[in-house]
Amino acid sequence: MEGKAITTEIIRGAIKVEGLVPEVCEDRKKTIPLKLVTCLEFSFKCIKEINYLIGFECLTRLLLDNNQLSKIQNLSHLTTLTELDLSFNSIEKIEGLETLTNLTDLSLYNNKIARLEGLETLEELVCLSLGNNLLADLEDVAYFRQFRKLRLLCLDGNPISKDPEYRLFVIAFMRNILYLDHKLCFKAQIEQAKDDYQDELQELKEKELQEEIDIKNRLAKRAETELYKKANLVGLDGLFERMLEEDPEHTRLMEVPTLLEALDEYKEIHRTSTAELKTTIIGLYYKQQEEIKLWQAAMKEDVGKKDDESRAIVNSFEELKKKTIQEAFEDRSTGEEKLKSLLTENNVMKYQLMELEVVCFDEVQNLWMQFEEVFYAMIDVNKQHYANYFGVLRNAENKAAETILMQAASLLEKYILTDMDEEVESDEARMLLKDKDGLIGAIQASHDAHTLTIDSWEDEKLKNEEHTRKVITENAKFAAIKRNRERIQETWYIHDNNVQEINAELHRLQRASVILSSGEGNFRSASKLSSRMGSFAADLKRTRASTRSPLNSNTAPPSLPT
Repeated sequence: MEGKAITTEIIRGAIKVEGLVPEVCEDRKKTIPLKLVTCLEFSFKCIKEINYLIGFECLTRLLLDNNQLSKIQNLSHLTTLTELDLSFNSIEKIEGLETLTNLTDLSLYNNKIARLEGLETLEELVCLSLGNNLLADLEDVAYFRQFRKLRLLCLDGNPISKDPEYRLFVIAFMRNILYLDHKLCFKAQIEQAKDDYQDELQELKEKELQEEIDIKNRLAKRAETELYKKANLVGLDGLFERMLEEDPEHTRLMEVPTLLEALDEYKEIHRTSTAELKTTIIGLYYKQQEEIKLWQAAMKEDVGKKDDESRAIVNSFEELKKKTIQEAFEDRSTGEEKLKSLLTENNVMKYQLMELEVVCFDEVQNLWMQFEEVFYAMIDVNKQHYANYFGVLRNAENKAAETILMQAASLLEKYILTDMDEEVESDEARMLLKDKDGLIGAIQASHDAHTLTIDSWEDEKLKNEEHTRKVITENAKFAAIKRNRERIQETWYIHDNNVQEINAELHRLQRASVILSSGEGNFRSASKLSSRMGSFAADLKRTRASTRSPLNSNTAPPSLPT
């Protein structure tokens, strides 16, 4: 069968809605916002490529089994997934899952996978199915030891499962396995497996211990790098070394003995100044984060209060609506008037909610202005610290350049007055010492390169601080506007739904009144007809009595002539 692409129609059909009657479920599939969908079921859809799964912010289950997929792709943004089924496809390589770190259940059963890879970041895995693939090396099973939460593993149907030692080997090397190939791993079996492979496990554990140390060091380094990135400190460590590497004259000048001795003191100034700046900026960064948290907490509290007031208004109207509709049908004579009055109350509720949102928006803006003043002052303090830091480096650079020039003059004089050829080993150094202008020019070019590096890094750090200010401002404004629009849309949605519901009840009431009126009219007509029929029967009886036959009379008949 020819493969298909994922279309909007297929996506809507794949949405899983539970807890509702079938008719309602189908309607819900067509209208539910994609960001609220939690489950998509694309089983048996002949899909040949994963694409267009955009906008699913809450998706936790994705079923793509029994299709025609040959590659795992376009899933990296679905970071909320906890269950992913890719079984019964034609996938040859495990890839594209690195960001799905919340996965607890992954099935790649019945594919064409021959190598274990691409799962390293999935530390939350509890269930993993790789049965019916092409895994052929039993030693690769040690790959699964990194998944400390893995309890259920399926590898049956692979070439490795035909090895006589397969089951015991897998059990021995797994950390906390409970089920292997859908069969319970008994305690005695686990103990036997670990005893049989004791030597191999010991060697592996020693290796893992060193790996854990390396991992901790990498994580610490990664955390430090992330902190430096957030605090605008990236690149300051090693700045001195990079400055020399980017200096086109540094290698030549190093050839001249004792010429660059002043750089040792300069390097120490770099080191101590950078350490002091890092400590200061990190401290200020944490203060900034604390200030942001306080602002966000104040925002949350204020908005929460307004949301509570809004809910109270809506709930009060819901109670009124329910009561009014009930009363309208109990007393139909005033029911229509009550329902129309309810429409007016619905408008009042809308205006109350809108007014409350205006107040809330103003209060949010006031909170932002208070925070903005404090936060911007912190940014300015950071910028001043950077200016001071690079000023120290610039002064140290100037001092080092002056010292190097003085040392160059001394060496030039010594070279002219004495025979230094034996002391100078390189031809490059001899050429510089024989060319005063060339040496002085090289020192000046080196100084200019160092100064340019310092200036460029200062510009970058100051720009980053301004960027932080800009991002915070734009995000705050965007969040406030987005929330305001959502509340207004929600208010109109509630209002319009109420209008539809009340009008529907009004129509139902009017229809019921018409039916009732029609019934009463028919009843009166029937009563009138019945009364007329009764009068007619009485008249008929009297007429019959007056014209009764003599044979039926009690009087004697008249005599007949003879």
